[in-house]
Amino acid sequence: MKGLALLGVGFALAIAIVLCMAFAGVGDGGLTAMGLGIGAMALLRKDKLLERSTALPNGATTASATGWDLQHNSTGDFHAQCEVAIEAPALATGLLPDTQTITYSIEHADASDFSGAAVLYDKLIVQTGAGGAGAAAATAAARLPLDVKRYVRVKATKVGAANASSASFVCGLRF
Repeated sequence: MKGLALLGVGFALAIAIVLCMAFAGVGDGGLTAMGLGIGAMALLRKDKLLERSTALPNGATTASATGWDLQHNSTGDFHAQCEVAIEAPALATGLLPDTQTITYSIEHADASDFSGAAVLYDKLIVQTGAGGAGAAAATAAARLPLDVKRYVRVKATKVGAANASSASFVCGLRF
């Protein structure tokens, strides 16, 4: 009987904590932290199978990660709550000399070959070589909208002649 009473007290305490979080202004109300998927907190669940590592461009060109097939048709909205996360590496001055840049964007398309692709989020990260030190590592994430097209990928566009292909950026879907 004591065990049941303790279980009841534990359950009541858990409910009290949830209510305090929801109504006391903790973050977004604590609802995302509870897994209800409501609010503006960062999504944290990752799947290694949805992660891409892509070599940066050699010279003034673009490197694109392998895209993701969201598997919804063009007449339906995309209702999964997820975001694309990008991790840009730190780059030494040999990879990204002063004034040269690498810009990271997310694009989407109706075709798996990305013909007719449109930029969904432009300039999420812009790394610029400066002060003879290259560029610091950076991260960014963007939520996919309801009207996102079926195929999504991240691309890195480099301005400048230096070869940065010995470094890679990582991107992935988070839920």
